[in-house]
Amino acid sequence: MKPHPALATAFVLPCCLTGTLLAQTTLPPRTAAYQHSVSQEQLRLETRRQEVEMLEVLGELGQYQFTKTEHGELKDVLGQLDGVAEKNMPEVVRLLREASRQDQVDQTKARLVTASTGQKTIQAQLRAMADRLLLQRDEATLRERLRALALRQKTNQRETERLAKQNHRPEELPAEQSGALALAKSEQTGLQEELRLMKESLDRLANHASPSRDAFREALNTAKGRGLENLPREAVEKLQRNLNEAAHAEDRIHEGLMAVMENLDARKPKEQQLQELAKDLRQMAAQQERLAQSTPQAKTADQQSLKKEQEKLSDQMELAREALEKLDQQAVSEARKIEETSNQLSEKLDTQDLLSKADKVAEVADTQQALADKLEALAENLTAQAKQIAENDASQPERQARALAEKLQDLAKQQDNLAKETAEATGAKQEELKKQQDQLAAQVESAQKAIENLSPEAGQKTQEAAKESNRVEEMLGQQSFLDTPENKPQVADAQKKVSEQLQSASKALQDKAQALAEARAQQPDAAQMAEQAAAAAEKLKSLAQQQEQLAEAAEEAAGAEAQADLQQKQAALSEQIQQAQAEAAQLNQTAGAKTAEAAKGSQSASEQLKQQNMLAQADQKAKLGETQQQVADQLNAAGEQLQAQAEAMLQSQQDAAQQALAAAVNEVMNARSQVQLAQRQMEQGTAAEQVQERLGKAAEAFDKANQMAAALASPVPKAVGEALQEGKENAGEAKAGLDKNTPQALPAEKVAEKTAEALQNADQALAGLQEAAAQLAAQQAVEDQKMAQNAAKPGQQQGKNQPSSSKNANSRGEFMESRSEVSDFSAISKLRGGQRDALDLLKQEKVSPEYEALVQQYIRNLADGQVPTP
Repeated sequence: MKPHPALATAFVLPCCLTGTLLAQTTLPPRTAAYQHSVSQEQLRLETRRQEVEMLEVLGELGQYQFTKTEHGELKDVLGQLDGVAEKNMPEVVRLLREASRQDQVDQTKARLVTASTGQKTIQAQLRAMADRLLLQRDEATLRERLRALALRQKTNQRETERLAKQNHRPEELPAEQSGALALAKSEQTGLQEELRLMKESLDRLANHASPSRDAFREALNTAKGRGLENLPREAVEKLQRNLNEAAHAEDRIHEGLMAVMENLDARKPKEQQLQELAKDLRQMAAQQERLAQSTPQAKTADQQSLKKEQEKLSDQMELAREALEKLDQQAVSEARKIEETSNQLSEKLDTQDLLSKADKVAEVADTQQALADKLEALAENLTAQAKQIAENDASQPERQARALAEKLQDLAKQQDNLAKETAEATGAKQEELKKQQDQLAAQVESAQKAIENLSPEAGQKTQEAAKESNRVEEMLGQQSFLDTPENKPQVADAQKKVSEQLQSASKALQDKAQALAEARAQQPDAAQMAEQAAAAAEKLKSLAQQQEQLAEAAEEAAGAEAQADLQQKQAALSEQIQQAQAEAAQLNQTAGAKTAEAAKGSQSASEQLKQQNMLAQADQKAKLGETQQQVADQLNAAGEQLQAQAEAMLQSQQDAAQQALAAAVNEVMNARSQVQLAQRQMEQGTAAEQVQERLGKAAEAFDKANQMAAALASPVPKAVGEALQEGKENAGEAKAGLDKNTPQALPAEKVAEKTAEALQNADQALAGLQEAAAQLAAQQAVEDQKMAQNAAKPGQQQGKNQPSSSKNANSRGEFMESRSEVSDFSAISKLRGGQRDALDLLKQEKVSPEYEALVQQYIRNLADGQVPTP
């Protein structure tokens, strides 16, 4: 769900109006000023109407996790708009009304100039907001535009193929087809302009700073790489020479559009893709239902028109089916059946005079209605899936890990039962046993990719189980293999290994699920509470500012009309404070108590303003001012309390993220040092068992680092996990290669190659973690800046000596705090032998500059005894 495209366009209206309010006029200055004040007030009301519409969109965006970015964008714009409507516009109205009451022309003109300056500021702000919304409109409508173009081109291609079947040479087509040929050329010419506009939209979005910018750049590169903008011209040229070649050129345009759509869809979470596809299916269902209703009333002359409409629906169903193949394999078969039925309907509608036969018409209409029902049911299914994802998004990996763990346990039991059957079987039953073993291996292999994504350790064990299962198949494929007594133990041993590896993989997945559950239980709640506390603090400070503005207005006000207006505004503010009090109390007891006092004070001020001629009595007016100031002070104090809470929670999160990242770095450095020590031992001719011990520890460290990186909430590049998994595999293969009595034995140069690759994997992982550290530091700096901005907003009373909430913002640009160089002998002397070796080795070796800081930090941690003993 995106902001409605019309919203961005409508939003430009206030921008245009603002710039025309103080245009040259022939009216007297005082009259002009008054008219302008009325116009400015009308504009303020129009702005408020826009706010209401935006709030409705904001509510829709808040329902879905995948629209979090758009929700934040629109919320930010809405906040700015609210500031313009509540602060800037009323100030201009006030200046204009003052100008209309001045006796001197010069005074009137002076206020008009000040008001004009204010209006220009408003205009600039509104235009900036409109630009942001227009970009969102482009993003929201781009997919629909691409889909419409792809469908249109599919129809064009079909028409060209139909012409080509008559004669591939356009000049030899029957005369009655000249109109169809001219239309085909016109379509491609029009498409060229559409593709140019599409490229311009992509270019704007690719150059706009947003989380989706990379996806738009990739889509733009795809469009350029395929030469989409120039292909229609090529199609037009071929339509004049060879229709078969023209149809091929049109097909290339269709494929290019689909490739661009795929680039854009790839950036979206599955929930969003399901929602969009469900929307498409509902539109198809509605179109199909309309066709079903119109078919019984159609005449024979309408048959070709009906056929073309059905073909268009078939094209849409083809696109939907292709999208489903990436989202829901179970639904693909149903979508394919729907598509096939639609194609059969199109062919049936090609039967001459079909609509003149009542029974055939009824049959077609019934089939069309059945298709509409199936499309609607499929849409409902996808919507339900999207809703389920939204509800369980945070726990999805955990649930998937548990489900796969159960599946592996079940497969292990199947393997155990198969082993029992094999032990008692003869050669006559080999074929049946081989078939069962093949089915089991297929299930293991089909689950392997999903398992690897969740847990590299479980993925490795699953892969080994699949290999062993394939070995069992090969043995059972040998004729009369089980009739030889000495062969049965080989099969039994291999089947036992399959079962053990599956159980081991299941255990690794269960551990992963538990780790994910623990991480989820800790992280999101704290983040949400910090966000809520910050938002509540901002709201309270805004209310304090409104109260201060009311107090200032009360000081200058006089008369019954002004008093009534102030009383109404104070009463409205009281309601807002009471609403804020409930939220504040849930987040912080002290803030809740202060807000409750503010609510009482605001209610008291409202009651005071009900007294007749109160503003005419100096003592009563002074008392009102004191009450209103106390309300503002209490609201500010409550806001500061919540702000401090939000900062503390954010700091705790940041510290935890830094510590987790540092722990992952330590494990990679541990793996790196173990590999280097193993290399040095091999060069010195150390016993193979000692080298194997080093390499085994390196593999364990790689695996542990991989698990840590996967569990990190901070953005760790995918390449880090891949490098750590490869490092584990290379270290493991090098270790196994040193055992000369096994089939895994490797030549010395191959072992050296594997250790060198493991070292390279560690370097790649460190570079990726360095990138993650930089992103984490940037995120933390942004959060600190937001906190500092919130703390400094008008209305907050901050003393000179009050500590700044962002005092550590600058220091967080570094990955870890810099410490003094390690030179204390007593610290180093406490290290165990392996740690001293690693420390000496790291100090001697030249490392790549991109992870120099990480290596130095590891050296410090090693010297401090913070790293597991090698």
